Amino acid sequence: MVRKNILFSLCLMITALSSLVLQAQEKESAVPSLFKQMLEAKKQGKDVLVFSNNDGIFAYSSDLRPMGQITKTKGRYLWFDEKTKTLYFFTTNELRRVYLSTGEETTLAIIPKLKHRFFSIFGRNPVDFIQEEGDVGFDIDKGIVCFNIMDRNTNMASSTINYRIRLDSGKVKYRVVFEMPKAMKDEPIERDTLCDVNSGMRNNNGSFSPLGTWEKREEVVSEGDYIHLQLLLFEKKTKTLYAVLPDKLINARSVSKTLEDKVCSVVGESHIEWFRHEDILLVKSCGEEGFSGLTVLDLARKKVHHLNAQSFLVW
Repeated sequence: MVRKNILFSLCLMITALSSLVLQAQEKESAVPSLFKQMLEAKKQGKDVLVFSNNDGIFAYSSDLRPMGQITKTKGRYLWFDEKTKTLYFFTTNELRRVYLSTGEETTLAIIPKLKHRFFSIFGRNPVDFIQEEGDVGFDIDKGIVCFNIMDRNTNMASSTINYRIRLDSGKVKYRVVFEMPKAMKDEPIERDTLCDVNSGMRNNNGSFSPLGTWEKREEVVSEGDYIHLQLLLFEKKTKTLYAVLPDKLINARSVSKTLEDKVCSVVGESHIEWFRHEDILLVKSCGEEGFSGLTVLDLARKKVHHLNAQSFLVW
């Protein structure tokens, strides 16, 4: 009886170990397999949407079908390097990368907490103070990542700090480049930056859609700490101006007072980006009141979709 129990226990252990090995193999093979799907989509002239939320970073096809999960790490301010096929992203206090050809994920730099009178004397994570996507620049050729943080949005900021991260060493350096004085009689402090965030700016956020059939327009709704803009879309073929409701596009002339609160509005810092090969517009925080995810406007079909996404990029 004792021998049977021992053999049974050994069988259970072997089964458990085999299961762990299989899980590890699946984990190792998942990202390269996903990357092959992404490459195949690119060969067919299709775009791939990469986005993050609390569950990790995911890839979707241009028709919003899930392709797979790149990592379970919650990422922010995503950047894809075409040459090395590498995805870079920030976490709360780290800069990380994933090699999509292997699935290997590594930490490149740990960003020290910041102690500053305009941010927090107790120390806060600098990444929390990045105000918009345009405040982050990835210059992979030079081997640096650059970002700016501000204590408030651009219109109201009392301080701006410029950060530079070296990819080879992970060294993090920062410099206060703008700061309001303690006394009103004094001049603001202004210094040269360590690096330029514009070196990594995306170029597919212009007014016209990739196929040239739609034009993105914005109309000022209100001005204060933030400039609020109503998002409008002009269809050249029909010469029709559309506003965006949570579930559909509507002729802008048909927007009644009862619908005004539901029409999509954005702020100057909102992340808005076109797909590269299709007339699809991505808009951050443009849904029902309180919705902070991603709104996908499929203009060819005049469809409105919403995704649980905090950061995104188009590849």
